[in-house]
Amino acid sequence: MLIQFDFNTRVIYLDMIWLGLSYRTQDALSLLIGYTYDNRIHIGYSYDFTTTDLRKYNSGTHEIMIGYRFNDIKK
Repeated sequence: MLIQFDFNTRVIYLDMIWLGLSYRTQDALSLLIGYTYDNRIHIGYSYDFTTTDLRKYNSGTHEIMIGYRFNDIKK
């Protein structure tokens, strides 16, 4: 059994733009960027750099994220 851990961090600027970094032990490092519109629509992009021997055959992967928040955030 292989156990992996994910470590993630994200910085949000002006409640709209965010940058992030993610690391999965024994697997990959990811850079993330995103935008939030009207506190409801979330659009993001990430690029994963493989850190295993698989990188000989894979130059990385792209991911596009789209999200929608249906309820208002209660403060």
